[in-house]
Amino acid sequence: MSELTPFQKFKQGIVQILTISPERTGVILQKIKEMHADECKDQVRCIHNNIDYKRPEWEHIARSAQQALKKSGIVFLDNNKLWKIVKTETIEKISKTIKEIEEPQGIPTEFDDLDEFVGEPMELGVMRWSPTTHDGVIALFVEYRNELGFPIMEWIRPQFPDACVYQKTAKARASYVKKYVEFELYSSLFKEHTLNPKHSKRKCDYIICWKNDWKECPVPVIELKSEILKIKK
Repeated sequence: MSELTPFQKFKQGIVQILTISPERTGVILQKIKEMHADECKDQVRCIHNNIDYKRPEWEHIARSAQQALKKSGIVFLDNNKLWKIVKTETIEKISKTIKEIEEPQGIPTEFDDLDEFVGEPMELGVMRWSPTTHDGVIALFVEYRNELGFPIMEWIRPQFPDACVYQKTAKARASYVKKYVEFELYSSLFKEHTLNPKHSKRKCDYIICWKNDWKECPVPVIELKSEILKIKK
């Protein structure tokens, strides 16, 4: 018998969770991560057809399993955004149906409740939770850019590198120097860019991330988690 794929494990896990009690997506994802820690690596991000969807791959797979169960009539999302097992379904039918659900190819087009998944409770000024996405890192950088020494932003874009900023300098000849930065949730996610021939030719002066988990990173890293704590003291 072949080993179950993460998609198969996650859809079974979701049914097990909802058989006990209805849950919101954020709780389901947390429980899936606890049940299958080896499959849930936050550092592996969701990239399909060269598009970065700014979330971990395991979360994409879990949400895809959730949507597949919904389309098969096994689970539904109620008006309070609680996921529930359809009451009319028997355990035997559920078991048979989830075995027949095939893993979708590529990226799903829609999710029902993407706004529910949050990080650890933290008072960060503009946010009350630690960021869980690339966009959360950008929001924190914009909020604290003056304290971090980058008071002026020229542009932010979807291509690499993400932004052009001006860093305040103590040099006598100039007050500011132009810098190109890339935003990442974890610094290790920058490895994808080092493997891209086009990106390796472009200038990137800093990685701005929430957590620096790549100590050997070839580009200077600014870890917002530690820097913001210093700023708020």
